Amino acid sequence: MSDYREEAYSDAKSIIEDNMEAVTDAICGPYGKVDAYRDLPDSAVDEIADSNGYLNPGDAVELLTELDKYEETDSGLWSGLDWRDTLRSIAAFTYRNAVAAFLDEILDAINEAVDDWEPEKPEPKDEDEDEEPEDELTPEQAEALVNEVLEGF
Repeated sequence: MSDYREEAYSDAKSIIEDNMEAVTDAICGPYGKVDAYRDLPDSAVDEIADSNGYLNPGDAVELLTELDKYEETDSGLWSGLDWRDTLRSIAAFTYRNAVAAFLDEILDAINEAVDDWEPEKPEPKDEDEDEEPEDELTPEQAEALVNEVLEGF
């Protein structure tokens, strides 16, 4: 028995890890946040979800049962297919919907962590000096923050 929910979360995390440079650039850029539609490749979710298009009917039913909240309902996507291919198609599109939803959830958590981030106050070099902390994340800090959020998923 597969845990399709866990697989979908894992695939959503992989999208972020595989596109870490784009994610950190977005965080450090003018918006200060990452957005799936603006900052990640359009094909990122589709490429991962395509791997579930070849499920046997029993596994497709299991996936649909486990991820029913994300069920694809556009019957035009499988119109004219035999029942096996219909099940596979519904399952593949449902899985894609779940990955996209989990990706949005993770990106929301990343953006919240960015909003909550506070710079560390550096140690003064001289007792008379009070050095102001940098108020923007560096790419390295952004990547560490993203990885910290990903560990929670």
